[in-house]
Amino acid sequence: CGAKIALDPVLAADRLCMLVEKNGGTVIAAADPARIPRATKNQAEINGSRAAHRRDGAAVAKLLCWLERQKPGSLDEISVVTRLEESRRRTGEETQMPLRDVSFDTISGAGPNGAIMHYRVSRATSRKLQAGELFL
Repeated sequence: CGAKIALDPVLAADRLCMLVEKNGGTVIAAADPARIPRATKNQAEINGSRAAHRRDGAAVAKLLCWLERQKPGSLDEISVVTRLEESRRRTGEETQMPLRDVSFDTISGAGPNGAIMHYRVSRATSRKLQAGELFL
């Protein structure tokens, strides 16, 4: 194709560079000009991020308080995820900043599941929370 494509060697996947060259293009190594502006936050973005963290911290604190009062073995990983999402929704409503969606799946791992990197609970893997076990 003969196209010249500028890619940041720090950020671009090697596979992308290979595909460009395989299809007749030329990769020009260049720093991403949007990298710094994209990473730089203005005061409104900073304030919004702080407010979101405060709301989420309140929702998590409410969940932990509730969790501490539950009988060991009475909850599984999925029920805690469900309760956390409910807590986030309620906190959003209370602060007039409704929860639109969760940005990523909650890691809810009990016992050995808590040691699995990026663990995602499912009906098949959901464990009961037991006294003396790690819960992540």
